[in-house]
Amino acid sequence: MALPKVAAAATALLLASSASLASAQNNGTTSANITVTLPSGTYPIQDPASRWLTVDEWAAFLNSDAATEFEYDPNSQEVEKARNLWDEAVKFEWGRCAVEETLKTARKCTYVFCHASKEGSGATLSGAKRKKAMFGDLNVELNNTVLTTIYSTDEVWCGYGQLPTSAALGVNCGDTDNDGDYECVVTPLHMSMKFMPETLGLLLESIEELYGESNLTKLEDGSPERRRRKLERQAKEAEEAERRRLRRGLKDDDVAIGRKDNVVGSGGNATEAELEGGPGSRPIPKIEELPAAEFYLAPGSVDTTDMAGFGADPDADAANLDVTGFMTEWLLSKTNNVGNETTSVGAENNYWTSSRAAKVDEEATGRARFWRDVFELVHKTDRCDTTYSTKLQWTANLSTDDFSVLTAKYNETAGGEPDEGEKLLDQWCIVALIASLATYPDVVAAEIKPRLGPKNVNAAWLTQSGLENRFQWFDNGLDGTGQIVAVSDTGIDPNNCYFWDNEKGLQYDVLDESRRKIAEYIPFVNEDDYTFGHGTHVAGTIVGQRATDGITESKGSADGVAKGAKVAFMDIGTDNGGLILPSSNNYLLSTGRTGANRDDWAHVHSASWGSVGVNYYSGQARAFDDYMFRNTDFLINVAAGNDGRNDARNTVSSPATFKNGLSVGCAHSTGDDLADGQLGPSYMADFSSKGPTADGRMNPMIVAPGKYILSAGAQPGQTGECDDGVPSAGNGRAGLKSMAGTSMATPVVSANVALIWQYFREGYYPSGRPNAADAMSPTAALVKAVLMNGAQTDMRGTDNGRGNVSPVAPYDNVIGFGRVSLVRSLYLEGWSDVGAKVWDDQLILDGDTFEQNVTIDKSNGCTWNSISVSLVWVERPSVIGCSRCVLNDLNLRLVDPAGKTHYPNGRTSPDDKNNAERVVLGGAADGTNYTIVVEGYNMDSASQRYALVATGCFGGVANTLDTSQDAFVTDDSADRRTRNIIITVCSIFGALLVFGIGCWWCRRRKDDGGDGAAAAAAASAPVAESVKKVSSSSEEERAAPQNEEEIEVEAAKDDDDKDHSA
Repeated sequence: MALPKVAAAATALLLASSASLASAQNNGTTSANITVTLPSGTYPIQDPASRWLTVDEWAAFLNSDAATEFEYDPNSQEVEKARNLWDEAVKFEWGRCAVEETLKTARKCTYVFCHASKEGSGATLSGAKRKKAMFGDLNVELNNTVLTTIYSTDEVWCGYGQLPTSAALGVNCGDTDNDGDYECVVTPLHMSMKFMPETLGLLLESIEELYGESNLTKLEDGSPERRRRKLERQAKEAEEAERRRLRRGLKDDDVAIGRKDNVVGSGGNATEAELEGGPGSRPIPKIEELPAAEFYLAPGSVDTTDMAGFGADPDADAANLDVTGFMTEWLLSKTNNVGNETTSVGAENNYWTSSRAAKVDEEATGRARFWRDVFELVHKTDRCDTTYSTKLQWTANLSTDDFSVLTAKYNETAGGEPDEGEKLLDQWCIVALIASLATYPDVVAAEIKPRLGPKNVNAAWLTQSGLENRFQWFDNGLDGTGQIVAVSDTGIDPNNCYFWDNEKGLQYDVLDESRRKIAEYIPFVNEDDYTFGHGTHVAGTIVGQRATDGITESKGSADGVAKGAKVAFMDIGTDNGGLILPSSNNYLLSTGRTGANRDDWAHVHSASWGSVGVNYYSGQARAFDDYMFRNTDFLINVAAGNDGRNDARNTVSSPATFKNGLSVGCAHSTGDDLADGQLGPSYMADFSSKGPTADGRMNPMIVAPGKYILSAGAQPGQTGECDDGVPSAGNGRAGLKSMAGTSMATPVVSANVALIWQYFREGYYPSGRPNAADAMSPTAALVKAVLMNGAQTDMRGTDNGRGNVSPVAPYDNVIGFGRVSLVRSLYLEGWSDVGAKVWDDQLILDGDTFEQNVTIDKSNGCTWNSISVSLVWVERPSVIGCSRCVLNDLNLRLVDPAGKTHYPNGRTSPDDKNNAERVVLGGAADGTNYTIVVEGYNMDSASQRYALVATGCFGGVANTLDTSQDAFVTDDSADRRTRNIIITVCSIFGALLVFGIGCWWCRRRKDDGGDGAAAAAAASAPVAESVKKVSSSSEEERAAPQNEEEIEVEAAKDDDDKDHSA
């Protein structure tokens, strides 16, 4: 099964299937009449004991490209055609797997196993019990088989697993009660089930951008029939592209920014200001090479022997292994019995193109035509050998009990500079290779890595107290001191006054907490940032603190939100503003996490970058969740994205589609941070990406100020550049830069995480005063719960400009849980509105219930009138493309004194989609008793750890700050903007009226003694002309800013507010 067994493995991928299948449909029965053709003859195989999944069920269970492959639309009149094609493809795969086992002893294929309640039975079981049933209650032994959950409810569980075909054919549910309530469903995993959403679309878009030609006929003369198919295909592709554009809410003039990347593809959108050539703008780089492809191998398909064969530790996961030599040999190997090379065998293993499949209408679907054309082009002896032998770089991340991942990266110039024909051949060889590898029995998913791109004084008080220039956390010694925050971004200008260390300088690849600001700098790509660069701004928002001489710190205009903290930084930015990520996410996320004392490590990673249009649970999202699951002290914060204009939904993009960390949306800042005409801090930025994720989870999860934020501005080549006048919104000046984007909001949240960590580490809980005896190290689940529990939902809407405001509401996939508010998150004696109770790292078993009573106590002066309770758990990562990504469904309930049950996240019933839940109730009177209930309702594993937070009046003293009149309550920016518009309009019309009357009066005097009516008529023309001239002049003045600094701000008034960086 495993990759290092080269001699035998050649037939594993490259074996030509000989399946010849009858045309009987499944239709939920077991009369499939499957036969296989071997060199010795044609033989029937036994009917499967269980039915297989329908295309309708698979489309509901996993976000994949299968619906596109089969042109499945449940509302289409041709849906039965898609269902029939699906059944034929499943039968083809059953036969192919039977051939695998026949020609190779005990060869296993990957199947989707489901344990389900029969329709109408009403039977319910947790996912953990159903998975156990797959191991213990079936008619087949599943020892040494790893089952990995795909989908789980109390009615159905599905997961990947590997078995020999003879065993899979016999799988049937053993119903111990003989009541027929349950059924098993077993489906061999065929190629079309393995492509993640838009896998092929992303690759073809890259080819189009690179070479300006994505059709298959440029290499060879096409027949009239081929040309007809080409035109049909191009029309269909245009329709699909338009649907994607509308779904993502993109405008016609959005510009993609390509990113050079040695390991993963990357990209983003240019801001309006950059297109205008505003201050600090940069050239827009094009994509320079094809994005990488990733192949996920089934858990259990790599064993300890395989690990040793790669030279890795057989007892530990292996990361970032260079397996180029092995994979090259493997791909170029010949099969034992056919002698064809990789692509020809890939064609035989593909249902759409196999000569041994049941007859497929060559025009059945667009994808059927596409795959036929691809393999016709490359299906010639040795045509792709050069591509596979010299131009592919392979890396592997291997695990014996989780998904192993193979990454293939194309290097166009390896082996010499190719001509145009060679480039075009390469791209189609790679498309064929991806399809061929997807037929390999151990591969369960294939994904194209999307292009990635980058996505304070005011921010500090807005998130601490909400009162202008009141920093109660700073005043109580909580400024991030002793904390390290990890950041990956385009670079840092180490000589900017907010980072400059004139005593120790800067060393690379070493974590040294004695340095003033930059505790670690990993120059993964290079060692600096570009002018007014993205990374310098992001890091400055978190930890920046001014020192004009590089030693003595003083108050600056752009001090960070956690100004006492330090940064551990991985430089992933190229000179042209692109991004390059390491192939190992462990390496990326281990930034700031070395040394003997784990408490001194970075406990948060701030990632102000992401993809565009990848709204599903991707491989990158899964990797982030996996790291958090294995490192319970570590929280990852990711920018939600800047593609939410026009209220476009489902625009949050990977890796912000993960579930264990925090995705961050962008709200407005206040005061001098704002551009002219921009509404205040109670409003969301129009560009902030919106949810939900493809599987329906709430996203973004939390919001913070990000439009605009003043922070450090990189000036490469200068030393000590510092505050010399504050630039206007969107502009840069002398070591300072104002930017807008979810990239700017994310570091604000990350800085607040550092403050919360310091709060617990220095023993502020529960007394609200520092006490070393109370020191504790919180889990990431607790820190996330604290932030979400205290978040406020008093945002008033999304500012779309020109007086247009869209409504928002709690848990609405615009503001999520709300805006960060420390004053209502944790107790500081005399400086907060609430008291807090926390239960960290608690364990609950499948089916168990935890109850906790809390009583409101206002005896010491606390006046807060609400109680808020939040539950957060960090769980195992899901499979990529999951349509139900939460695996362990815990339920939170709050029961009031009258016995009424209140459900979380604004619902009237339990939330089964999110692994963060909150209940907020008003009217919490003194002495009121509430019961908090946590239930392990439908869990995929036997147990789950969680964190629980409650805030309200729990005996604390009153807040000495009057937060009833904070910046959000007193925000009258909408009224002021309305007044300004009315005044401006009235002024213009008043001036025109006076001018017109004056002209008319002058004309009458000139025509003294003339006919009044004639004079009035003569006056009308110049009045109209005057109005026209004045209106035209006014528009020109508004459209033409008078100086360079105003250019970018003027664009910002309307809709520029994506990142003002590359």
